Amino acid sequence: EHPVAHHLHLIELEEAFATTQALPWGLQVKAGQYLTGFGRINQQHPHQWDWLDVPVINSRLFGADGLRNPGTQVGWLMPVSWFSQLIVGAQNASGETAYSFLGSPGEGDGLAGRPLVDDNVGSLADLLYLTRWENGLAFGDTWSGIVGASALFGPNGTGPGARTTIYGGDLVLKWRPVDNFRGWPFVTFQTEAMQRTYDAAAVPADGGNPALPAVTLHDWGLYSQ
Repeated sequence: EHPVAHHLHLIELEEAFATTQALPWGLQVKAGQYLTGFGRINQQHPHQWDWLDVPVINSRLFGADGLRNPGTQVGWLMPVSWFSQLIVGAQNASGETAYSFLGSPGEGDGLAGRPLVDDNVGSLADLLYLTRWENGLAFGDTWSGIVGASALFGPNGTGPGARTTIYGGDLVLKWRPVDNFRGWPFVTFQTEAMQRTYDAAAVPADGGNPALPAVTLHDWGLYSQ
């Protein structure tokens, strides 16, 4: 007898989206499966990171794979003399990549050991909403940068009415001499700070497990590189 090996090949779709190219009034629409436009790091694939590992605060709030889900995003390039863009979006709040929100019941607990019980998206109130505003900076011919602020709002999976909010601010500064050669040399400084408020619903007593009261959990952190 010869043992038979069974191999299961899984394909996971990171991003697949369409983006408009020629809408009036400075508008642009993106729709599909995409990385949520919060801050700097969450919008990037691992090969785009400047360091091998994701910052701790990002993985704590968005999980190891980052926050990404199907949805729609609208960007407005504001009619001012500098680069200024306002972005709003709505995405599915459930699934393993929506760690701080509805998540995936049965694939681990939510924050503070709370079981995830609610995984249904039945109305607009059950979606994950993004707002981001970013502005370009310029200081002479050698310094440039961008400053941004982001906010996320959506339900979490600990029970009906439980919500999560995440706020963040980010800054990138870049120095590059005028006589650079194909972009080199340069120095970049990047930092992000973010804060999460997680309203965990009460958990009734179940068998030998004691009841847990409703509680609001707060996390915050930052990185600089």
